[in-house]
Amino acid sequence: MELVDLLVKNLGVDKGQAEGGAGTIFKLASATGGDSQLGQLGKLAQLAGAFEKLGLDPGMVAKFVPVILAFIQKKGGTGLADLLQGALGTDAK
Repeated sequence: MELVDLLVKNLGVDKGQAEGGAGTIFKLASATGGDSQLGQLGKLAQLAGAFEKLGLDPGMVAKFVPVILAFIQKKGGTGLADLLQGALGTDAK
């Protein structure tokens, strides 16, 4: 099962919301990397704003991240999941 399908099934979002939410998370992680100046709160605020534009409650960020991390770990291994988690500044594993 691919990531978008997994998000749709597990979180009850539509395909567009799943694609947009995952894309936003990956974009933020690659754009900021380990940038500690932005900080975890800044990253979460950016994600929350983007999720609202997708018609999702900002609280859904906390539901998307663990599903994405588990998917990445399964497909790419623990090291890759740890890199993403570090870039996002989350402890949601």
